[in-house]
Amino acid sequence: MFSLFLDMAQNEAICALFRQDRVVEESHYRISEARHPTTLAARLLEAHGVSLHEVSYLVCGVGPGSYIGMRSVVATIQGVAFALQKPIVSLSSLILFVPTSPGEYTVVAEGKMQQVCVQRVWYDQQWHYDVPQICQKTEILSFGSPDGFVVPRSQDSLLEKNSCLSQEAHTQVIASIAFQKYISSHIHDPSAVSCFYGCSL
Repeated sequence: MFSLFLDMAQNEAICALFRQDRVVEESHYRISEARHPTTLAARLLEAHGVSLHEVSYLVCGVGPGSYIGMRSVVATIQGVAFALQKPIVSLSSLILFVPTSPGEYTVVAEGKMQQVCVQRVWYDQQWHYDVPQICQKTEILSFGSPDGFVVPRSQDSLLEKNSCLSQEAHTQVIASIAFQKYISSHIHDPSAVSCFYGCSL
């Protein structure tokens, strides 16, 4: 069972192929190289001899982040899903920064007008998460988690270095959560997917 993931909410484009809850391959591109997300997906699928018809469901990051990037990904995923009658799993782009080791983390990303976006993600037999929230920078500490705060590597000045983990984006936790949602039928039809506009990474 394969699934295909796209995200352009960050300062890079990420395309990944999953097999059940495992990452087959993920590719990272500069945004300037990703004006046509379908090209990224086609390149990845071809490299592994997988056709779109073999993909069971589609996964997309819906922000927070770049409005243009989010809209491009959501429109692409919706178009493919409509054409091939595939379900969609949509997830917060903040989950890309959760460490792979089980624990309880709070992901923090810069927003607009001195605000930040925070999301708690934790592992208890499987991954769980709260809905992303927007708050003032002065309120960050009230969202503390036992295993600490996580910030995108590009924003490691957001919190003091000794109080947070700095993390590059990766798709392993996304793959796990997306598969959990798919097998439990927590999926969307294409018209139900929308972006999270809370803050810009």
